[in-house]
Amino acid sequence: MVSRAWKVGGAVLAVVACAGVAVVPRVARARIKSALDERCHRTLDSVCTFSDARLAVDGVLVRDLTVRAAGGRYVARLHRVALRLGWARFLFGIPQRVDVDADGVEVRGRATLGEIVADLRARRSEDAGPPRRSRLRMRGIHITSIDARLSITDLAETPLEVRLRRGGVDWTRDGATTARWNDLFSETAGLRAHTGACTVLHGIDTTTTLDCREFEGEVDTARGHELRGSLERALVAVQRRDDPARTADAPEAAPTGGGAQVQARFQDGRVKVLHGAEVIADLAPAGVSALFEGSSLREASFQLGGLDARQPLLSVSFNRMHEPWQVDLDAGALPLRELAPWVPAVPWHNTTEGRAHARVHLEPGDQAERVEVSGDVFVENFGLEHPGLAREPIDGLSVSLDGRATVDLARRRVTTPGLNWQVNGIPFSVNGWAERADGRTAMDLSLRAPPMSCENALRSFPRPVAGVASGLALSGSISADAHLALDTRRISETVFDYNVHDACSVSQVDWNLSVRRFSGPFVQRAREAGGNLRAFVTGPGAPAWVPIEALPPNLLNAVVAREDGGFYRHRGFSPSEIRGALVRNVNEGRFAYGASTISMQLVKNVFLAREKTLVRKLQEVVLTWWIEQSLTKSAILELYLNVVEFGPGIYGVGPAARFFFGCEPRDLTTLQALYLATLLPAPVPRFAIFQRGAPSADTLARLRGLARSMAANRLMEPADAEAAQHEAFAFRPRAATIPGAATLTVDAATTDDAARVMAEQAMVQVRAADPAASDAPVEGSSVGAAQAPTPPPAGAQPDSSSR
Repeated sequence: MVSRAWKVGGAVLAVVACAGVAVVPRVARARIKSALDERCHRTLDSVCTFSDARLAVDGVLVRDLTVRAAGGRYVARLHRVALRLGWARFLFGIPQRVDVDADGVEVRGRATLGEIVADLRARRSEDAGPPRRSRLRMRGIHITSIDARLSITDLAETPLEVRLRRGGVDWTRDGATTARWNDLFSETAGLRAHTGACTVLHGIDTTTTLDCREFEGEVDTARGHELRGSLERALVAVQRRDDPARTADAPEAAPTGGGAQVQARFQDGRVKVLHGAEVIADLAPAGVSALFEGSSLREASFQLGGLDARQPLLSVSFNRMHEPWQVDLDAGALPLRELAPWVPAVPWHNTTEGRAHARVHLEPGDQAERVEVSGDVFVENFGLEHPGLAREPIDGLSVSLDGRATVDLARRRVTTPGLNWQVNGIPFSVNGWAERADGRTAMDLSLRAPPMSCENALRSFPRPVAGVASGLALSGSISADAHLALDTRRISETVFDYNVHDACSVSQVDWNLSVRRFSGPFVQRAREAGGNLRAFVTGPGAPAWVPIEALPPNLLNAVVAREDGGFYRHRGFSPSEIRGALVRNVNEGRFAYGASTISMQLVKNVFLAREKTLVRKLQEVVLTWWIEQSLTKSAILELYLNVVEFGPGIYGVGPAARFFFGCEPRDLTTLQALYLATLLPAPVPRFAIFQRGAPSADTLARLRGLARSMAANRLMEPADAEAAQHEAFAFRPRAATIPGAATLTVDAATTDDAARVMAEQAMVQVRAADPAASDAPVEGSSVGAAQAPTPPPAGAQPDSSSR
C-alpha cells in the first residue's frame, strides 16, 4: 500500500510539476505584465510594452521595456530591467517590495511648456491621493546610466538634456529613504552643469533633504541671447497655458556661436567662478539644500560666498512650507562686468569696478498669474554709452531702487504703490501702473521729487552730464511733481502735467555763462550742418547787431506766434508744448521733437553744441532756467533774433533782412517780415525759395493766411493784414550788392576781449562810409538789463505751429 501510495503521489507530483512548468511561467508573465501595467498607468497615464520577460529563481529579467507616458509625449526605453522578488508572495498576490536594476535608460520627449506643467500637476495630485494596494512596491532602484532629452516645442525646439555619464543612481527605502548619484550631466541653451556625489536623505515623516558635495556649471556667454530668448518664451508659454487662444509674440533667439565661457565649480563647500582662464571669484562657504514632502518641493536654498562684506554673495531660497510660496534673493557685491551682458537693453560702459547688490522677495498675488515683488537693488560705479544719451561715455554712476510692485503676467502689467529711486543721490519716487500687450503701451504714472538742495542736485551729475551748466553755483532748494497718462491707442488723450517748486538762486557764475558777456560785442560760434565751425562777432556795439526797438512789431509778433505762442506767459518751459512733443514722439517711435521754447532755442545757440542727446536736453533745461532768471523777455527775444540762423551762413535778423531784401529790418514790409519769421524752423531747406528767385503761389498764400490769422488774434493791425493781401513781393536781385553792415566773421579761437576791439574798429569804418550811422544799436540794446516782467501784446494767442 505504501509503495502504491508513493507511486500515486509521485505521479501526481509529476503531473503538477509538468503543469507548473507549463502553466506557472504563463501565469507569472501575465501577472508581471499586469503589475507593470498597473505601475505604468499610475505614472502619467503610461503604457508599457516589452519584448521578453525571462523568469529566474530570484526574480524576472525584462528586456527592451518601453514606457509611453502622457499620450506619447514622453517615451522611455530601458534595455534591461531586473526585478528581484519572492515568487511565492507574488503568485499568491501578496504585496511585496522589490529591488530593480536598470541597465541604461533612454528618455525622449516633445511637449509644450503648458503640457509639462499640466503633467506635473496631474502627477502631484495622483501622489496626494490615498495609497493603493499593489503587488509590487519599489524598495530599491539602481540605474547605471541615464540619457534624457526633452524638446519644449513652444520654445523653438529648445532641448533640455540630462545624462548620467559615470557611476549610477541608487535609491533604497529601508526605514529612511536614500538616493545617490554620481556625475549627472545636463545641457540646454548654452548652460552645462555637472553634479557629483549627490545624496537625497529622507528625514522624519515625508520630508526629504538634498545634499550635493560637488557641482560644476558652465555658461557660454556667446549664447546668452538664446538663453534669454528661451526664458522669455517660457514666460509667454506660461501665460498661454490656461488660454490656448492667446497669441502673444515670443522673442526670437539670437544666433549662436562660440565665445568665452563662464564656469562655476562647487566642491567641498567652496565655489570657484572662472571667465575663460581668469578666476573671477573664489567663494566660501557655499551650499545647496532642498526639502521635499512626498514629491513636492517645500524648501530649497542655494548660497555662495558672503564670508565678509567685501566678498560677492548670492543666496536664493524657496519656501512653500506654508502658503503662499515665497522666493528670496540676496545678492551682494556681484561683479557687474559679468552681469551686464545679461541686461543688453542697458548701454553699459566701464563695468570693471561696478558692483550690484539686491534683496528681492517674491510671492503670489491675490489673483492667478500675479506675483508680488518687493525689495531693494543697488548698482554702483558703472557707466553708460549711447549716441542718443551723450557724445561721450558717462561714468561714475550709481542707482538704487526700493519698493513694492505687482506683476500681472497675463496682462503684462506692472503696478506699484511706490518705487523709490536714487540716481547719484538724487531721490524721486514713482507710483502708478504700466502695461504692454498686443502692440499697445499704456501707463498712468505719478512722479515726485522731494525737496533737495539745488547745489547738491547739480553736483550729483557727472561732469559729462552737467557740462557747461557746472559753471553755476546754486543755493536754495527745489522739488517737483509730475503726472503722465498715456495710451498709444488713444494718443490724443495723453495727459502730462508738472509742478516745480523752485527756490533756487545763483550765487556765482563763470564768465562764459554770465549774461554780462552779452552786454557788448562777443564771439558767437555755430557748428553748421556740414560740421564747419563758424565764428562771428555779435552783441550790442557789433556792426550787424539790431536792437529790438529797431525791429518791426509784425516781425516780433510773427516770430513769437510761430516759434513760441506762450513766450510772454511761461518761465522758459511750456507744458502744452512738452505734451505735444511727447505725443508726436510716441507716434513716430523716436525722439523727433524737443518742445523747444524761444528761451531754450537761445540757450542752444549761445551755450550748447548742435546735437540731439538726452544729456544736452538736461543741460538745456538748467541753462534755460538761468537765462529766464537773468534776462527780461525783451532781452531774450532780442538776443535770439541776433544770433539765430536764417539761411546758410546768414546769422541774425539784420544780415537776413539785408541779404534777402536789401534793406534794414526797420524797413521790412509786412510780407517780408512774415517771410523771415517762417524761415526759422528750417532755414537751410527753405533757402531754396530764394534760390528760385521768387516765392511760389503756395508760399504767398501761406504768408497772407498767416497775416489774416495774426490780425484775428490781435497780433497785427487789420490795415497791415489787409495790405499784405495785395502786396507785391520781391527778393533782392542776386546780382545786386548787399547793402549795410556785414557780419564780422572771425577765427573760432578769437576771445571776447579781442572781439570788442575788432567791433569798435569795424564801427569806425561803418560811420566813415555812412555818416548817418549812429551809436543807437548800443544805446538801444536791452541785453543785460535787469529782469522785469514784459507783458504780452494785447490779446496775443499761442500759435499751434510753435516747435
